[in-house]
Amino acid sequence: MIYDTITHLSQYVPPDIWRDLKPFIAQLQSEVPEGKIWIREPDIFALVSSYKTRSPHEGRFEAHRRFIDIQFLLSGSEIIDVSSLNGLIPEAEFDEQNDIRFYGRIDVPPVRLTMLPGNFALFFPQDAHCPQLTPLTEALEVKKVVIKIDARLFITLTV
Repeated sequence: MIYDTITHLSQYVPPDIWRDLKPFIAQLQSEVPEGKIWIREPDIFALVSSYKTRSPHEGRFEAHRRFIDIQFLLSGSEIIDVSSLNGLIPEAEFDEQNDIRFYGRIDVPPVRLTMLPGNFALFFPQDAHCPQLTPLTEALEVKKVVIKIDARLFITLTV
């Protein structure tokens, strides 16, 4: 998992992916229509959606195998809880068609990210994440972009 400001995103993705993402991100505005937008077919696309945040007890962790997520907000604010897949209990089998598996909440406190316009979170296949959580007691309106990048295109960073 990586959490930073969108101005630093180019430091975390391979240059050939950044060349495709940069013009897409530069033209994004809150008026962008909802739906699926191809950035580089069939390997990179964006999902734009609007929703109301929910309480943490309503959230479910999710993880993906094929695609890496880059999530950022165009408007609103939300919390994303993040956890390692270790210790999570799957709620169902992995859905290959939608590249997703859901997991139940855990007793161990997750890492909590506060998402605002201007920052992003990047989730790798080992990063379970529980998005769309309200940072307050009442639900907030959010407009979000999730960029999906085929994990095969991503260079594994080692230290």
